[in-house]
Amino acid sequence: MKIIHILIVISLSLLFDSCIRTSGFTSGFKSLSEEEKTRIIPLRDEIQDSKNIDSATQRIYSITCNQLRKYIKENNKVLVYDWTPFCRSSSCINPTLIKRFCDENNMKFILIANCYTGVFEFNSNIIQVFSINNEAYRTDVRSRYSRLFYEELTGMKYKSLHSLIYFDNGSFVGSYDNISELYLPST
Repeated sequence: MKIIHILIVISLSLLFDSCIRTSGFTSGFKSLSEEEKTRIIPLRDEIQDSKNIDSATQRIYSITCNQLRKYIKENNKVLVYDWTPFCRSSSCINPTLIKRFCDENNMKFILIANCYTGVFEFNSNIIQVFSINNEAYRTDVRSRYSRLFYEELTGMKYKSLHSLIYFDNGSFVGSYDNISELYLPST
């Protein structure tokens, strides 16, 4: 009887766990259709500004920390969004709103899906979606490759980071829960 209660508590806690930093789940790559898997492409070159994104093909480029770090160093203001595509919580922000904020504030916007579950439901012809190249970290466990990627990128503990990560002149400035927390001095 005690085991049943423990299983119920564990099941309920997993069910109601926050979708912002849910631990222990995989990238979701294996559950994609074969056609969707072909649209996940490891980026071999540098990250480029995406002017004309082909929303019909919805390619997602998996990137390494070094590729992102190089892009950040080459651009003044960069906002990175650690995005959970399937999240429907009020604390999850629509990437289109963040893109608009970045455009209004002369910032570059990098959208990084931390898993593939629900990623193809987001259809945008103005935002390039990237993902973490989890093969570089030799794991399919989302909490592990996300932690390794963002700790390498920021030099901060992953647990202390929020989903919006801001860089100015190539340096990590801070992380935020929402865009209204960002202080942007006029340039």
